[in-house]
Amino acid sequence: MKGIALLGSTGSIGTQTLEIVRRYTEKLKVKLLAASKLSEKLLQQIEEFRPEFVYIKEYSPVRGVKVLSGEEGLHELAEIDADIFINGIAGIAGIKPTYLLLKKNRRLATANKEAIICLGEVLKEKYSEIIPIDSEHCAIFQCLQAGKKEEVKRIILTASGGPFWNVKNLEGITPEDALKHPKWKMGKR
Repeated sequence: MKGIALLGSTGSIGTQTLEIVRRYTEKLKVKLLAASKLSEKLLQQIEEFRPEFVYIKEYSPVRGVKVLSGEEGLHELAEIDADIFINGIAGIAGIKPTYLLLKKNRRLATANKEAIICLGEVLKEKYSEIIPIDSEHCAIFQCLQAGKKEEVKRIILTASGGPFWNVKNLEGITPEDALKHPKWKMGKR
């Protein structure tokens, strides 16, 4: 049985990961659920998956499970015995956990591109422990696995669709149009 530590369990990547765990309960066990705050959704996940640990940014007691919190909790989280850590935390909030996990040589599947970019040269010797799981960087990873890295001259990232999925002519598109993503609220950057 493979042990999973899931960071960002109540978000999109986290809930999709838990759908996979539901299908393979004989092969996968959730050891940790982590979220920024205690919510009804997190409590439901705790009840269903019965992890040994829960990380909540600000401490809240939860019956029947060891709660980790704050900075100290992040360091404890990196010590958990899990086969793989899945980072579904969005944006800069995912940088510190990524750093701590890679420093501890943990196997990390991440949807957090920001952490990989920001840590860049700092942890490049640890990149073999990173498995990208979000669309664009996962596609690049898969392409690189199929060939030789020295054959790659450049990588071009295309838009995955968003508000322009069915638009035939992109002339006249405004920044405001680009921010109207059908699935999530886009930041202006």
